[in-house]
Amino acid sequence: MQGTKQIIKRKATALKYHYMWHYASKKLGLILVSEFPKSGGTWLCQMLSDYLELPFPRNRMPLFEKSILHGHQYYSDSFLNPICIIRDGRDVMVSLYHHMYTGHQGLRESAVEIFRSRAPFGNFENIKENMPAFIKYIFTNFKLNGQRINWRDFTESFLNKPNVTLVRYEDLLKNTFSEMERVLHSLTDAPLQKDKLEETISRFSFQNQTNRMPGQENKNSFLRKGIAQDWKNHFTPEACEVFKHYAGSTLILLGYESNMDW
Repeated sequence: MQGTKQIIKRKATALKYHYMWHYASKKLGLILVSEFPKSGGTWLCQMLSDYLELPFPRNRMPLFEKSILHGHQYYSDSFLNPICIIRDGRDVMVSLYHHMYTGHQGLRESAVEIFRSRAPFGNFENIKENMPAFIKYIFTNFKLNGQRINWRDFTESFLNKPNVTLVRYEDLLKNTFSEMERVLHSLTDAPLQKDKLEETISRFSFQNQTNRMPGQENKNSFLRKGIAQDWKNHFTPEACEVFKHYAGSTLILLGYESNMDW
């Protein structure tokens, strides 16, 4: 009985999210932020919520009100001016691996157990050895909320689409103020409050949220490392070849690489 109730609840939640993303965004004035998991979407939503003084219903059911709505939705022309945050897919693989198999304070142990039970490998501490199989799994069999999703198709679905604001995680790291200014200008005509934005950026910086400097790793934290190009520490030549097979052309399309010689 309890299992049936949980299934019904999940389906009801999924229907509500679908309605809000596809039909209610204009009526409610929702700000839609979509990302492939572990691309920096939560950080962006936190800063938007703080600066714009709007709710950000994180890890809970959203209300039917003007708010920041975060998700992992493929592009749809029914979305109202969506924001898509993208990240180098190789870094996504590393961050997602830690998220799924190490876990953190924001992820239930039961979820980690489910991820591990579905993994095409064991010995989860050996990231380098497992990375080729993990990349293949994410591009061929990974499901989120019952739907297949992969980094290549998700990212490319938002490219060259009207009324989409693309944000690179790497640019947000390097030039947080200018990137936030650009995003805010896409959302509102109100004059930018520079001091307020600087306070928001400081409040949600990696250092202030974790008491660690970027690059100092805590494997049990949702904010594990806070840097770009960590993939170089975890990819073997075999992992590189597997990623090239599935999404090397997308790295070039996005400007992360100029060719396949990496």
